[in-house]
This record gives sequence, structure tokens and C-alpha cells, in this order.
Amino acid sequence: MGYQIKNVKMEDEFKVCPSCGYKDGFHSMFKKEDGITKWLFVFPSCHEVFNIDFTVQYNFLFTIYVINKNWLQVALNGKVFVFHYAVYASINLRICPYF
Repeated sequence: MGYQIKNVKMEDEFKVCPSCGYKDGFHSMFKKEDGITKWLFVFPSCHEVFNIDFTVQYNFLFTIYVINKNWLQVALNGKVFVFHYAVYASINLRICPYF
């Protein structure tokens, strides 16, 4: 695999890399382990992988709407999120996990 997953306790937010100090957020990745899909976070500057104990369930309704060339709207389990396309494209989908 070529990477080590570091476990981190999330306080109020998880945006700054504990290893390198990168402040502009992260990429997402998913890893299935013992029948559970873990939602992991990868910082683009140092490529460190962090686990903050988020998991993914497969029983959600997910829809993406293109609002215009700059904005996307994502509907997930009845909640609506709007993303700037540059952010969406760079991280392949960041959804606020507090739904």
C-alpha cells in the first residue's frame, strides 16, 4: 500500500494537517476493513493519511446537480450542500459529514 494510517481524535474541526501544518483541507479516501468502510483523510502536501473514526454506510440517497459551470449542488439524505466546482474537482467530493 505504501502508507500508514494515523489515528487522530477530532476536536472541533479537522482541517490542518497535524504532521506538516497544511491548512487548506484534505482529499478523501475510503478503505474497506472487516466489512466496515472507513472514510479517511489525505493531506495533499505531505500525503499523510488520517483516521478520525468516520465510517460510511451504503444506505444513502445521493444526487448531484450541476447548477452552472462553477457550482454543484449535492443532495444527500435530504440535506443539500453546494460546492464550487474547483473544490469538488480537486478532492473528488467533499461532503460535510455532519448530516
